[in-house]
Amino acid sequence: MALSFTRLGGRRFIVTMGAGIMTTLLQWFGKLDPSGSTYALVITATVGAYIAGGTMDNKNGVTKP
Repeated sequence: MALSFTRLGGRRFIVTMGAGIMTTLLQWFGKLDPSGSTYALVITATVGAYIAGGTMDNKNGVTKP
């Protein structure tokens, strides 16, 4: 059985969730700054990239199969 990225939500969604999970784990284990500003920056940038990617897909007429 082949892995279907579309069935799982798409490549952008998987990458966004992976970045969110990894950043959360790094914050949880104290590897990022205690104030959480790096965590907030990474999450904001990741979500922004996800939204920008969706906008560009829509603009260029990319459709999901």
